[in-house]
Amino acid sequence: MNRALLEWKIPGVSVCIVKNGKVVLEKGYGVRETGTENKVDEHTLFMIGSNTKAFTATALAILDAENQPAGKAGKLSLDDKVQKWLPDFKLYDPWVAKETTIRDLLCHRLGFETFQGDFMFFDSDLSTAQMREKMSKLKPLYSFRSKWGYTNSAFMTAGEIISKVTGRTWAEFLKERLFSPLGMNNTLALSNEISAAANKATAHTVVSGELKKIPYGRIDAMAPAGSI
Repeated sequence: MNRALLEWKIPGVSVCIVKNGKVVLEKGYGVRETGTENKVDEHTLFMIGSNTKAFTATALAILDAENQPAGKAGKLSLDDKVQKWLPDFKLYDPWVAKETTIRDLLCHRLGFETFQGDFMFFDSDLSTAQMREKMSKLKPLYSFRSKWGYTNSAFMTAGEIISKVTGRTWAEFLKERLFSPLGMNNTLALSNEISAAANKATAHTVVSGELKKIPYGRIDAMAPAGSI
């Protein structure tokens, strides 16, 4: 592990190994911030970025499962049209917007090239509604469902559907249905909460071969794509 820290140029990491359903190792290595003695432990918070998407998709899958087989009113299907829940959902091609399902959002198959337009949303002061409006102005590079293209704003939109279906925010739903039942009692859903956390790893990047401390990204307006 210590060799991996050097090779990957990271100051610290928290590791859990599960074997046959049991935790066999739960330990921190290295430090929370380069140049300090603040050690990482098994409770240290790290921003997990796009692993957040797995939580968003799981939340929607839970709602889909609760809809089977009785078809309970108010619960969704992954094959629902997005406009059923978000009537204002728009894309460059109105027909594509009309036909897009929740499953399409989660499968990165709207026709966008990977990251097409996505990074204009990072660390911006745009609201979620403004981001979705700007997403509708982008002309996809490919035709609908013809090619896989990683799309953060699609998961942002998927998170909005969770709120519409449940009456809770995306963050509230995740805490209630995933974090709390799994005992993830330290986990934070939103990036704006991490500054108040005591046991957190500092964000870093490598600049000209040297590890540098950087601010956490401000991405809560598109939280379902990467803020946990």
